[in-house]
Amino acid sequence: MLQQIFDERFARAGVPLYLWRLDQLPGVLAGNKYYKLSSNLDHAVAAGRLRVASFGGAWSNHLHALARAGQARGLKTLGLVRADASTALTPMLEDARRWGMEFIFLSRSDYRRRHDPGFLDSLSGDWPDTFWVPEGGSNALGVTGCVSLGREIARALPDRDLIVALACGTGGTLAGVAAGLGAKAQVQVCGYPMVKGGFYQSAVEEHLRSAGLCADNWAIVEDVAMGGYGTCSP
Repeated sequence: MLQQIFDERFARAGVPLYLWRLDQLPGVLAGNKYYKLSSNLDHAVAAGRLRVASFGGAWSNHLHALARAGQARGLKTLGLVRADASTALTPMLEDARRWGMEFIFLSRSDYRRRHDPGFLDSLSGDWPDTFWVPEGGSNALGVTGCVSLGREIARALPDRDLIVALACGTGGTLAGVAAGLGAKAQVQVCGYPMVKGGFYQSAVEEHLRSAGLCADNWAIVEDVAMGGYGTCSP
C-alpha cells in the first residue's frame, strides 16, 4: 500500500515522497470510500433498512461508490444529485444507475438544504426504511472508519518527521486520519481544500466532536484550493 515515489525536486531537497495506494484495495470499494462507507452499510443492514441514500454532485465519487457497494450488499440506493434532470447523465451517474441507484435531482438552492433537519424529515417521509448518509460519507461512522486508515498509515510510515497530505472534500477523512495518526507525534496532517470557502476548519472540528475524537496534529492549507477535484493551475 505504501509506495515510494521518485521526484527529482524532492530528491534534490533530500525529502522522501510516499504515496498511499488506496486504489489497490481489493473488493468493490476502494479509496477512502472503503473506510467511510463500510461501517455505514454495516449499520444500515443491522438496522434492517432496505435502502441507503446520500447526496452528491453529477461527478460524485461518493455516490458512485455507494451505488456499487449497495448493489454488492443487496441494498437499494438513492442518490440526491445536484444537477438538472434534463441534462445527460455523466459516466459516474450512468454507472450508478446501472448498479441500481435511483436519483432525485436537486437545484443548487435545494441542495444547500441537505443539512436542514426539516428538509431531511420530509425526504424521510417520502422514502421510508432508508438509512441516510451525509454528503461524502462524513458522519460519525465514516469518520471513525477513517481512524483505521490513519492507524494503518502510522504503522507503515518510517519513524521520522513527515507530513501526510490529503485532499479535503467534506473533511471527514482528514478528521479520522488525524485521530488515527495521533500517537505518531512527529507526523503532521495537512488537508488541501477542493473548493474555497473557509469552512473546513470548523467542519473538521465538528467531525471530531461528533465521533468523540480528539486530534491537534492537523491543519488546513487554505490558499491552494483549485476549484474542485481533478483540477489544477498550470
